[in-house]
Amino acid sequence: MSGLLTSLAQKLYPELASSTEEQRVIGTANIITILYATPISIIGLIWLITLTELSFLQRHWLMFLIAIGLMFIFDWFSFFAVTELRDGRYANTNGTLEELLVWAVLLIYGPTFLWVPILWALVKFVRDWVKTDSKGDRWNLCRNILLDQSSQTFAALVSLSLYVRWGGQFPMDGLAATSILWALAAILVYLLVKLMINMGFAAYLMWNQRFFTQPSDRNSFLRFWILALGLPSAPAPFAILAAGLYIENGLFIYLYFMVGLVLVAFLARQLSQAGEHSRQRSRQLENLERLGEAILNSPPDASNLPDILQANVPAMFPCRATIWIFPDLLLLKHPVSWNSEMEPSREWLQEHKKIQAFSTKDVLPWAPSNHSHYPIIVAPIIEIENETVIGCIYLELRSIVQSWDNKGLKSQFPAVHSLASQIASALRQAEAYRQTLEYQKVSQELTLAGRIQASFLPNQIPDLPGWQLAVTLLPARATSGDYFDFIPLSDGKLGLLIADVADKGIGPALYMAMSRTLIRTYAMEFAAQPQAAIQATNKRLLQDARVNLFVTLFYGVLDSSTGILTYVNAGHNPPYLLSSKENGDATPLEKTGIPIGIDEDAQWEEHTIQIAPGDVLLLYTDGITESQNNEGESFDEDLLVETAVSQFGQTAHDIQAAILESVQNFVGDNPQSDDIALMVLSRDRG
Repeated sequence: MSGLLTSLAQKLYPELASSTEEQRVIGTANIITILYATPISIIGLIWLITLTELSFLQRHWLMFLIAIGLMFIFDWFSFFAVTELRDGRYANTNGTLEELLVWAVLLIYGPTFLWVPILWALVKFVRDWVKTDSKGDRWNLCRNILLDQSSQTFAALVSLSLYVRWGGQFPMDGLAATSILWALAAILVYLLVKLMINMGFAAYLMWNQRFFTQPSDRNSFLRFWILALGLPSAPAPFAILAAGLYIENGLFIYLYFMVGLVLVAFLARQLSQAGEHSRQRSRQLENLERLGEAILNSPPDASNLPDILQANVPAMFPCRATIWIFPDLLLLKHPVSWNSEMEPSREWLQEHKKIQAFSTKDVLPWAPSNHSHYPIIVAPIIEIENETVIGCIYLELRSIVQSWDNKGLKSQFPAVHSLASQIASALRQAEAYRQTLEYQKVSQELTLAGRIQASFLPNQIPDLPGWQLAVTLLPARATSGDYFDFIPLSDGKLGLLIADVADKGIGPALYMAMSRTLIRTYAMEFAAQPQAAIQATNKRLLQDARVNLFVTLFYGVLDSSTGILTYVNAGHNPPYLLSSKENGDATPLEKTGIPIGIDEDAQWEEHTIQIAPGDVLLLYTDGITESQNNEGESFDEDLLVETAVSQFGQTAHDIQAAILESVQNFVGDNPQSDDIALMVLSRDRG
């Protein structure tokens, strides 16, 4: 049956075929109602024409004009009630004192005055038809006027004919008990016939109420229709009092009574507006609180933010809504079928940091001057830290019961601002979470890189009879640009290497690994020629690594049996040889060339020293001598030598520990700013 009715409706309204299921149900209900209400309305009009006395209208033209004026005033001061059929789905019904006025005039002058509400309904129909260009809204208008005309003609004439048959007359017999009884009975018959005429539309929607109400609240739709039919007709019985006052006391008392009713209508409208404003505020606060709780309980990456917004935002405002994060992240589009054209407004929205509203009379700054539109509110979503506009909330407001003026639009600003703030907070939380994950990932990668880099270092210190070796490496970060190495060479010789790659981080650490491998390779090839090993490393490094980095290093070949050290100092901090014969007098081993990785044709000199029994050799990187305290002073070479001399005669490990402790005491709470490498070589006495 439902399919048959829908098929019939689509023949008259083909656009229903491409509509949503809910729109199809409403459109079908409109078509069905129009089909059965049209003949009833025609019958009522023909019946009224047969009863109309034109001469009667000419004699009572003043009352006719008064009735038209009062109809206009009562329509202006209409009161209303809003019913929430389900979350985010509202329906409203309007009530006026028009039926009280109509029945008062009918009880005085008879059915001829039914032309007053008919003509007034026609005026409103034309006014509303011109205002809208939506086919769906125009079908609604046709359905409404036909139901109204059916009630105002057929239902009213049925009740008036029964009123006359029961003994009633025009004008009614004052406020006599029997006269009141017959008039009241006629009004009740009118309300019953009106209910029967309107029940066709209501019954079809109730049959398909799953599109309008939740399964848990099947009675909400029925309650709404009782309110929709009862509210406009509730004042009608009091028309008997108005008619009686006119008949017994004349026009002045009648008008005095009507002025009182106008005041009542005005107060009723004010109460309706205040109640609706309060309902909207309560609903907005409730949904904002629910939205905040949902965001707090949601995953920190904001992956379900669109679902949270879909569940809460539509219920806050009677509107179509789009929430957009620039350039193309759509968090919400409600309804889904709405083809919103946001692209023209993007550039304008990105330049404005304040909520703005546009009534239907305002020109949209991003649209042509003749562009018609609904009332609109646009609110920026502002990034919390740098206060830049990262997105916007675009609301196209629909009127439930009253039109939106500038004051009404601005009353929505607090809720819209709170919504924008909550979205910005959720996005900031997601960004912080993303950064934390990235930091953790980088931290894990750096830790792994540090472990890999540490594996490049010697896993044990060589055992040299008659010698002591102590070495330490303290990276400033997870990876280090400083490094050291012990390279076993032929004839029992040992290569001693300490180096520092310019800069810090992953790049220098990789450069360190490459240079360390090359030095170790060429050191073994040129076992007795440190200059040749460094020269070959420099050329290969510049050929294979095309980066703007260089390495300072000290590389020496030690003959442990004789104490002879042949070395190259490639731009490195000069090691110090503390002589036992001079009670620790320090001799620097100066640079013999530039750092490697700069010039492929660079040359280095070899120097040779004798390490006598009791002598100590200090090798270090600039992480020690450039360590600073809170006053910005550096732990320079003089302090390094002074500390080593104070420990002269102690073991290599003791000297190393004393130097590191002295550096730590010097810098205090200052963080370590550079990598530290320290090697202490001492020759036993005797």
